[in-house]
Amino acid sequence: MIPITPKIRNLVFSANLYRLISLRNLSHIVTYHMISDSLNGFYPETATKVFERQIAHLSKNYEIIPLDEVSLRITTGRSLRRSVAITFDDGFRDNYEKAYPILKRYNAPATIFVAAGYIESGDIPWFIRLRYIFKNTDRTRFQLRAIGSDGVMPMTSRSERFAASQVAMEYLMLLPERDRASLIRDLADDLKVAGFDELGNLMLDWRQIREMSENGISMGAHTVTHPNLNSVPLGKAEWEIRTSKETIEQNIRSPVTSFAYPFGRLQQFSRQHVDLLKALQFKCAVTTELGVVSHKSNVFELHRSAPWDFHMAGSL
Repeated sequence: MIPITPKIRNLVFSANLYRLISLRNLSHIVTYHMISDSLNGFYPETATKVFERQIAHLSKNYEIIPLDEVSLRITTGRSLRRSVAITFDDGFRDNYEKAYPILKRYNAPATIFVAAGYIESGDIPWFIRLRYIFKNTDRTRFQLRAIGSDGVMPMTSRSERFAASQVAMEYLMLLPERDRASLIRDLADDLKVAGFDELGNLMLDWRQIREMSENGISMGAHTVTHPNLNSVPLGKAEWEIRTSKETIEQNIRSPVTSFAYPFGRLQQFSRQHVDLLKALQFKCAVTTELGVVSHKSNVFELHRSAPWDFHMAGSL
């Protein structure tokens, strides 16, 4: 398969080829995380101005529909052509402050998958803490023995620090929650990063979530603590999924019927987790596997698209 490089993607848009794709009976589920006025290259961010151009383009050229509607169209055989669903993972405050006004402006529905434990506590998600450590360290070498391995990774540039953070991320995904929290504290000490106060409060609160849920933004479940589901016992996974669903429902007084697998690759959840979702009366679940949605798609393993530069085609 030919990799989709920025050059190829630009060619697709400049030649109007993306319009041919939109004629097929397919849907896109677009993934966002954080929306920011100032990107730093370590967090899963989309620039606010870019996000608005993308929503403007989608609003003009596609039918933006709720995620549950995508699932319904798959199961009933209704057309998916030229449809797109917008999703956000984790529940960051900027979804309310930056994205929500833009979505309202274009009357665009969306789904936010909420990691309920971070909303309840106001804590910063562990994966953001990890990225923050590597973003802010002055150390130029990362000793891999800190994560149970051998060797050293250079960290003399931003890209090298990000690469080191990714190696640490893959290791921490596999740890129990308590061990992971302890190791993150150790990494902050080893890499001479003093605390996380600069991050402030990154997460949504329930007032913001309720307001959005009453105005066209659906809420989905995303576990409590954002574990790799395959790294925890099945009973713990069941608690994570059930508790996130019940907590959100109690706060928005509305059913939660969609789920996003934390990290979301196929190797990070199993058939047992799908069975749990069905037993808990979820209607669909999304992954982070890249791809489009068709009537052959499994509604509990829906692929999503990264935020393409839809705005590039806005004047075509």
